[in-house]
Amino acid sequence: MLELLVVVAIMGLISSIAFVSMQHARAEARDAKRVADISAIRNALELYYHDYGVYPDYHLCNNLPAVSACNSAPGFQPGNWIPSLVPKYMPTLPNDPLNILDNETNQHYIYLYNRWEASDEAASQKYFIMYRLETKPKINECPDEWGGTWSTICGGRF
Repeated sequence: MLELLVVVAIMGLISSIAFVSMQHARAEARDAKRVADISAIRNALELYYHDYGVYPDYHLCNNLPAVSACNSAPGFQPGNWIPSLVPKYMPTLPNDPLNILDNETNQHYIYLYNRWEASDEAASQKYFIMYRLETKPKINECPDEWGGTWSTICGGRF
């Protein structure tokens, strides 16, 4: 009887270790999907710019007017949160694998576009895409530190 209890205890320990390892592997897989999603969105934005000479304007989505941004979070426009990219440049826009909007995790994607009046209009067009990673340090590909705890990529004319 004692041997059976020892075997059950060892199996429980192994199961809990495997469960924790699987959770971390799932989070890493979600991070890999996020990086791939953002790269695909960046490519679609550059194709749009090539055709029109500007990036899609956030006014077309107008779902985060306080920060002039488009948002993939639930309750906004999932699947088409940057209008004008779907279907010509992407069949659908990806959402964060978790796609949560709350005060703690905020796992979603954000697109911000800035276009300022300038003598050289091409030099005044910039965009930012913000996202959060679960297992890796934040990634910042922008010229300046930007985005707080969010990972950011930038494009356009800096």
